[in-house]
Amino acid sequence: MPSLSNEQRAAIAIGVPVIALLLYLWYRKRQSSHFSGEDDEYAKETESESVASSNQKTIEVKVPSSAVGVIIGKSGANIKKIEKDSGARVVMKDEEEGNEKGERIVLIQGEREKAKRAEILVKKIIAEQPVIRTEEVFIPQRACGRIIGKGGQTIRNMSSISGAKIKIDRDGENLSSTLRKCLITGTSDQIASAKGLLDEKIAEDKEIWAHRGDTGMQRNRRAPRTLETALASSTTGTVQFPKTEDFYGVFVSAIDSPGHFWVQIITKDSPDLDKLTNELTQLYSSSETHAVINAFKVGDICCAPFDFDTSWYRARIVEINKDGTVELYYVDFGDSGQISKEKLRELRKEHRGLPFQAIECYLAGVKPSGEEWSAESTDEFERLSHCAQWVSLMARVVNYCGEIPCLELIDTTGQTDVNINEELVKRQFAVHDGLSPANKQEQGTVYNDDWK
Repeated sequence: MPSLSNEQRAAIAIGVPVIALLLYLWYRKRQSSHFSGEDDEYAKETESESVASSNQKTIEVKVPSSAVGVIIGKSGANIKKIEKDSGARVVMKDEEEGNEKGERIVLIQGEREKAKRAEILVKKIIAEQPVIRTEEVFIPQRACGRIIGKGGQTIRNMSSISGAKIKIDRDGENLSSTLRKCLITGTSDQIASAKGLLDEKIAEDKEIWAHRGDTGMQRNRRAPRTLETALASSTTGTVQFPKTEDFYGVFVSAIDSPGHFWVQIITKDSPDLDKLTNELTQLYSSSETHAVINAFKVGDICCAPFDFDTSWYRARIVEINKDGTVELYYVDFGDSGQISKEKLRELRKEHRGLPFQAIECYLAGVKPSGEEWSAESTDEFERLSHCAQWVSLMARVVNYCGEIPCLELIDTTGQTDVNINEELVKRQFAVHDGLSPANKQEQGTVYNDDWK
């Protein structure tokens, strides 16, 4: 110590207490840590969690309903890819949690950079989606049946081909108008495609109406006889084929199978059915007069609408069900249907004069190649016969099964004549029947479903 200077002695005097104080504080901290169950490692973890929490971000993105399916993808494939590419969690909220515009909300959670990356990916998908819009077009009222097709099949096919949703408006329609509103929903290309398909059907309808009632469409065949005599003798009941071997122009109006169908004979009076249908439609679609429900019974002829269009037709009551519905047979077209009994209307006397136009028929000389007519054979016969498309065919009565004529049908509208009976055999949907219905009757054989 004697060798130390005064300054050194002062430094030692100050340093020793300071070191002692630091050692004491360190000891107290150790003791406190021991008694409280905390240690330095826990402090470090707490600090780390605090930093991680402050780096998390939640983002909500509004998604138009038209883009929801694309973002989710098949079995959620697209949304999983977004999660994989971004590293964030992506969830589509339930539909009721969207806003009033029908939008859905995508919830994105993750670190700031990852969440932002996921947001960019979602918004990119939305931006790349084509604009969906709805366009109104107006189509001729009389072409609606051709556009809709049997059971709505034609309009469904046009929707499938074009990719657009095609809907013929039935709300607030004015049946006295010659035009009907049609709504087409889709992209610009889809709408253009759908309009093109509609124009094709409208053009077909115009062409057929231009020739409707013209029975001179056959080639290399005798001109059909006029049916004035047959119609004159049929003031009640159904129009019948005259007992001759001549060919007559017909429309195939309804099909059960290739072996069982209904036709309308084309005559100079054919437009009377169109006039009658228009009168019934205008009368009952706007009339406040209701039918006397309890007066109707099985077998009665009444007036009723049809499921697949808005016109009104003459119909026979086939059955009255306990649930308040009735089974109907539409006597001028051959179709069957079921509607509520409350929709029936009484057929006025002035609307009963025209004979029923639908004639029940069988196909002559052929039977199904299997045990019964297949669905494919029925589809093919519907195409060959232009069922309910009002394309004129030539028909000849080959024989009768009871009161029901068995016909040979010829399509003469193409480049060459097509014998529909033989065409079904050629395409292996049918085989020749060596024993005709007429022969069966002569031998006392009862008619059965083999001919249906």
